[in-house]
Order: sequence, then C-alpha cells, then structure tokens
Amino acid sequence: MICFSSLTTILMIFLLLCLPSSSSETENQILLLFSSFVNNFEHLLSTTTSQNLHALAVKKYIDYVKTTPHVATNNGFYIHQTPASNVPQNPLFDSSSSSSSPFHILKQATLDSFNTTLTQLFNKPLPNRDLTDALFCWASVHPFSSFLGHQPHTHSDSVLSSVYYPSAGTCIDDDDETCSSSTLETCLAKKTLTLMDPRGQLTPFGGKYVHRPRGNGLIVFPSWLVHYVGSDEEDSGGENQSCKEGYRVSYSCNLAGQWLETTDLNLLI
Repeated sequence: MICFSSLTTILMIFLLLCLPSSSSETENQILLLFSSFVNNFEHLLSTTTSQNLHALAVKKYIDYVKTTPHVATNNGFYIHQTPASNVPQNPLFDSSSSSSSPFHILKQATLDSFNTTLTQLFNKPLPNRDLTDALFCWASVHPFSSFLGHQPHTHSDSVLSSVYYPSAGTCIDDDDETCSSSTLETCLAKKTLTLMDPRGQLTPFGGKYVHRPRGNGLIVFPSWLVHYVGSDEEDSGGENQSCKEGYRVSYSCNLAGQWLETTDLNLLI
C-alpha cells in the first residue's frame, strides 16, 4: 500500500491508494481520500508586509463599521468590496493599490503560488501574461470575541482559490495584559478552515481535512472543493476565554476559470 506526499505539503490522489490507519495519522492522510489537492505555503511574505496587511484590513473594516453600523457583518463587508463591473477588482483595496503596496504584493505572490501549484500537479503553468485583472481578492475581518464562522460553500466561477492569513500583529489595547501576539496566533489557529470530501458524505466517504491557519501562511485548493470556517464552539469546544481581543483577518483570492481545468483526473495520471 502506497501513500503519496511531498516536502511542500502537497497532498493529492490519483486513485484511492490508502486509508488512515489510526486517528493520530488522520490529519496527514485524510486528503489522500480526495480526488483533489491542497497546497500549503508558509512564510509567504516578509513579516512587515504581512503585518501591514493585517493592519490594513482591520482599519478598513473599522471604517466600514463606523459608516454602516446597521450592516456591520462580514457578508456586508464582502459586498462592500464587490466590484460594480465585470472586472474583478476590489474597489476598496485595488483602487489605491500601487505595485509596491501590500495588497498588490499579496496578489502577485498568490498568482505565483497558483502557478507553482498548477505546474507541479498538472505541468500546466499559468499563461505568461499579467493575470492580476483575473484575480479577485477580498479581506475578511472577524473580531475574535464574536466570531460566528462561515457556512459551507464553493466558488462556481473560479478555477483556483486561496486563503492567506496575515501575521496577527499587535493587540487592540497595548495595556491589555491578557493579550499578546502569541495569544493572537493561537486564537487564529483555533478558527480552522475545513475542506470537505468532494465525493459526498455517505460512507465510506465523508472525510474532511482541517487546516489550522498560521500567520503569514497561504493555502491553495480547487474552487469546487466545499469548504467552511468553524465557529469558536466547533473549533475549541467553547473554551475560547483567551480569544477576546483582536481580529481574525484573512484574504481570500479566486482565479477566474472553469472547474474542468482542475477536476479532470486524466490530467493527474
């Protein structure tokens, strides 16, 4: 019985090759049940750029809440970033984004990660042209004290998706002795991203891969893979007393395309 994996933590399957032998091994093997792939990138950006992205998203979210308190939800903040035209540009971030801005640097790094993933798995790199206009990215900001999660969903108009977690940065109140950067990183890891088995939830399928975010880390996966973010209670059994300060910040990106480009298993064999 053979299991495939790589040092870059790409987990994929050509055929059903192996099953987890124990619960302790499940976390590293569960994706071998998927006709799918996930690619993790650590230390994606410089520490300064990562922390600037965290601060930028929080500032824009706070400004949004002040102007629209009656719809101050994550979904409302997402709609606030939705383009008015068919061009997938974020009016809140792209409009003021120069080539040296943290948001532009993130978009370019995301495209590089997409290119690496497609090249390694499919031997099919991205077209050699500027694709920043085909990449739509947005920020999600949740206060740790009132985090409710995000229901299962897919992205039907995209071929690849990613989530980037900027470094937690600093606390809201520097005088709060219960808050520290390490505490914020711990709280971030509790808000897990779960990827579900694309073959359905009936036995013997129904597996899932639970990704615990790390600051300055990026995860890439096919847009058709059902995913969701759990609530405090689901992730930590309700034991979230230390996660009362700060924000959970993430940047999601979708590359426009057709699902067939990453769902045809013939491409993998």
